[in-house]
Amino acid sequence: MSKQSNNGNGDDPEKKFCMMTGKKQSIEDLVSFPVDYNFKIMGKTQELNIDLLLKQIAEVTGREISRELVRERPSREGKYTSYSVRVFLQGAAELTAIYAMLKAEESVVYYL
Repeated sequence: MSKQSNNGNGDDPEKKFCMMTGKKQSIEDLVSFPVDYNFKIMGKTQELNIDLLLKQIAEVTGREISRELVRERPSREGKYTSYSVRVFLQGAAELTAIYAMLKAEESVVYYL
């Protein structure tokens, strides 16, 4: 039996099963819904409009995002700002849609 490379990600080459647990990995396997989910979003201070992102997230979820649920932290020199945004999610579709929106947003440099 030959050993196949998994690129160090713990998944099989076809991305169907976790080699460590032997189980299919899906968002539902990793996150129990409904959930208060914390997104980490980082961008250049002068370019990232967090209020616009909050509106886009609200459009996905159908629920307003209170500014009280947002933590802001500028970088030491002020070039970048990171945000922690707590969002109530009903299901995996909302999580996937928000990540797709963040990926498409040019002003977002990094997100988790």
